[in-house]
Amino acid sequence: MKLRLNRGLLVVACLALLIFIVTQVGMGGNLNIPADVKEAMAALPGQLDYNIHVKKILSDKCFSCHGPDAAKQKGDLRLDLADAAYNKKTESGLRAIRAGSIARSEVAHRILSEDKAYRMPTPASHLSLTVEEKATILQWIDQGAQYAPHWAFVAPKKAPLPDVKTEGWVKNDIDRFVLSRLEKEGLTPSAEADRETLIRRVSFDLTGLPPSIAEIDAFLQDKRADAYEKMVDHYLQSPRYGERMAAYWLDVARFADSHGYLDDKHRDASPWRDWVINAYNKNLPYDQFITWQLAGDLLPHATREQILATGFNRNHKQNSEAGIIPEEFRVEYVVDRTNTLGSSVMGLTVSCAKCHDHKYDPISQKDYFSLFAFFNSTFELGSSNYGADNNIVPGPTLLLLDKEKEQQLGQLHALISRLQAKQVVAAQEAPQQSLQQKVLASLPFDKTASLNTYTGKKMEVTRAFRNEVQPLLSAKTTEEKLVKGVAGQALQLEEGTLVYLPPYKTGYFERYEPFSFSIWVNVPKQYEEAAIVHHSDPRRYGFQGYDLVLKNNQLNFRLMHAFPHDAISVLTSATLDSNRWYHVAVSYDGSSSAKGVSIYLDGKPVQLQTEYDHLQKNIKPFPNVHKVVAFHGLAFGARELERTMKGGMLDQFCLFDGTMNAQEAAYLYNNKAVAFAPRNPAAFRKQPDSLQLARMQETMIYDSTQEVMVMGDLPRPRKTHVLLRGVYDKYGDEVEPSTPKAILPFPVDFPRNRKGLAEWLFLPEHPLTARIAVNRIWEMYFGRGIVKTSDDFGNQGEMPTHPALLDYLAIRYREGGWNTKALQKFIMMSATYRQQSVVRPELLQRDPENKLLARSARFKMPAEMIRDNALATGGLLSDKIGGPSVYPYQPPGLWEALSDKSWKYVYKESVGEDLFRRSIYTIVKRSSPPPFMLIFDAPDRNFCTVKRSVSSSPLQALALLNDPTFIEASKYIAGRMMQEGGKEVREQLVYGFRLVTGRRPDAQEMALLTKMYGEEYALYTKQPGKAVKILSVGRAQQPLKTEGLAQTAACVDVVMALINTDEFITRK
Repeated sequence: MKLRLNRGLLVVACLALLIFIVTQVGMGGNLNIPADVKEAMAALPGQLDYNIHVKKILSDKCFSCHGPDAAKQKGDLRLDLADAAYNKKTESGLRAIRAGSIARSEVAHRILSEDKAYRMPTPASHLSLTVEEKATILQWIDQGAQYAPHWAFVAPKKAPLPDVKTEGWVKNDIDRFVLSRLEKEGLTPSAEADRETLIRRVSFDLTGLPPSIAEIDAFLQDKRADAYEKMVDHYLQSPRYGERMAAYWLDVARFADSHGYLDDKHRDASPWRDWVINAYNKNLPYDQFITWQLAGDLLPHATREQILATGFNRNHKQNSEAGIIPEEFRVEYVVDRTNTLGSSVMGLTVSCAKCHDHKYDPISQKDYFSLFAFFNSTFELGSSNYGADNNIVPGPTLLLLDKEKEQQLGQLHALISRLQAKQVVAAQEAPQQSLQQKVLASLPFDKTASLNTYTGKKMEVTRAFRNEVQPLLSAKTTEEKLVKGVAGQALQLEEGTLVYLPPYKTGYFERYEPFSFSIWVNVPKQYEEAAIVHHSDPRRYGFQGYDLVLKNNQLNFRLMHAFPHDAISVLTSATLDSNRWYHVAVSYDGSSSAKGVSIYLDGKPVQLQTEYDHLQKNIKPFPNVHKVVAFHGLAFGARELERTMKGGMLDQFCLFDGTMNAQEAAYLYNNKAVAFAPRNPAAFRKQPDSLQLARMQETMIYDSTQEVMVMGDLPRPRKTHVLLRGVYDKYGDEVEPSTPKAILPFPVDFPRNRKGLAEWLFLPEHPLTARIAVNRIWEMYFGRGIVKTSDDFGNQGEMPTHPALLDYLAIRYREGGWNTKALQKFIMMSATYRQQSVVRPELLQRDPENKLLARSARFKMPAEMIRDNALATGGLLSDKIGGPSVYPYQPPGLWEALSDKSWKYVYKESVGEDLFRRSIYTIVKRSSPPPFMLIFDAPDRNFCTVKRSVSSSPLQALALLNDPTFIEASKYIAGRMMQEGGKEVREQLVYGFRLVTGRRPDAQEMALLTKMYGEEYALYTKQPGKAVKILSVGRAQQPLKTEGLAQTAACVDVVMALINTDEFITRK
């Protein structure tokens, strides 16, 4: 008997089974929480906080696939937003997160699954959750899955001062926050450090230098109640304070003395460094310190100091290689400024949003390029192709005129105005006669011949177009293609055609010298840009000189020191039609003004448009050690890295020493084949008149004045687009300057420029600016910030150890007028700062990183401080503040090995005082940074660095033992021991120990010093040659006395041993 199944009953049964299964899943029937996870859940705090306990896990393990980056989101699921997580239905029918129900949350099932195809994070992500992390997520869901805004994106709020049990320990409000936490943790703070430790700590923290023995003794003997406060005030007022603070800011600002990249050409931005030092010494409020650097040039009635401050935005690398695409690197410079803003002031990794939405923080790619837009209108080229040796600086620039030069220029400008007003128009001669008297060159382009002419410094026979006026200065040609011209033959340009008059001999004019020229031109098509006549350096040297080019078939005449920021550029309103001959005449009157340029087309003056009108320095190209591309002088045709007017035709070129008037231009047009007679070379030597002499003096003042890179915007802002994948020429949607809304919306009434950006940063409700600044100052003095990740306050950063203290200090800083010295003093007056740094056993076990601040911090000094410490202790350190970078001792051959030979710079070791300047003044060449600095973890300054890495390596000890700086410093410290320490060896050893460590040795240390001294003295007594050798190291030679060699050398060895101790290089 066969059983017959009822199809309807079967369907009903299946549905019932499915409902049962789903119900069981919904009730948690299929969610088995492993025992170890349950155990971990039981150990968690009673109430979890999203920011403290949960978000870091989600950010590390989930946001890369389910975070802000829309392009990388898997399953259309976001776990960084509450609504997205609560409302997302998954394939199983469950919500991603069901608040209060672990069993009904798909996330819970996924993180506990053993099925690799189902488990999250997926094996392909190479991420996994620990038992504790799984427990935390489950517990959080069970407690309601409450989200909260990221703490750093919420404006600081001043919390009530916490109560403490041990009131007597508290010296100011900082201590209440610290002590309250310690008491909750069952810990006690450390005792106050002794006075020798305190003055050394404060001196290094505020000046980067050790206190003198006299300062230590004075503080030890000062019994006044406010002795400590007065000592802190003393170092806050020290002029060395600015240098110590600036040393940190130069890392942030990526300050260097070279451009970077392959060529790594040198620059001198030291005036900006001097501004930073002076700003700190003057205690410039932090809001002004940042605003001036971001937008000083945009402030009302901006001062020279405010404009100089904007050099901060120009400290980035700049490429001067020949084959680069200028726009690509211009975009790179703007990217660098945007990234530096994010790192330096906002404490965010905004750079992660350049190519796509940020994976972890609520910063979209659109947000990134909206920030980018604030910096996108800088008046600059991408090919930063100017070398310091020819006095050309990448624009925009600022001339650093002193008062004397300003006064001289004022007098000269008044004189020039008077002389211009008195100019008498000479009676007009017949054009043929007047032109003959000033013609310098005439090239009919009829034919070439083998001519004896200059091609450089020497005469040689070469194929050339004859210069009818000066045959010995005829025009050499690389190739010739002659076609029918205006009168006879004409030159047709091919891709490689180059015709040029002898360089530095013809057409070599200065900005104050009037000149003119004429030429017949026939253009076969429209040219985006093509040269007609050029007497200028290539693009990579700033186009220094003058030229006549076609720009979309408009005639464009330019006189340039460095294009475009120090140049005159005028264009004809009309364009040239194709395939017809035009007679073009250009006249310049030597006034360094666009008004002094006239262009005549077919004998008639034409209307001109002024593109740029700011010419100050010389326009003469001149030989330079860095010029690997030959300067060809006055030339036609091919031009280094520029487009040739291929197919264009030229005829009847004439060059004149002096201006050209309309009658002369008309004469040249009407007489198509003017024949000029040869001239006697003596006739070319004209004496300058009074006006020309005054203009010459003006030029000399400008040329002798240093200029530095600063910011300056175009008259009309550039359009900014989202760059797809961050590629410079892949345009997406257009954006306007703005800021990430998730941090703080940009006010609608703020100017959408860098000034508006600076104002936004210092809005009272801004959540980041004050916190970032306060945290970094705290980090200077405690080795780690209240937020350890001082370079990242985003979702991937760490939580603050004392959030209420951080907010309290941030609000105090802002409400106190952003007074940096006041904040530093407030920190230093606290009992927290004054604690001993001794690591007690219970603290090592409970709090090895000193997060709870139960003691003061011990950490390695930065590289600059270590070197300066040695020089200062030896009495060698220069007191000079500011000025150009210097060249201290360095192993020979480094630059030669690491620099491209085409741009060879020789490391010229400084002499005298400059050999012993503070380390902040040491030259930083990006391709070969100072080796000692690198060994002790200084960055190469290629990019913004807000937090240095800290390492310990054998190389550091070897540097302290073998670097001439430290051997020489040891020699001078030994000299001080013997001269100032007393007559007895014991007294000298005590004094030397105090010089190096700032304290007196204990009995054990004294025994070691005495033993070592005795052994070394015996060695050098037997081998005086070794004593001479060690005492001969360094340029600052001391007179060597034979009778004291062994004693001095032994003292040197003792000092070198002390310098190699942890105590010498550790701030404690």
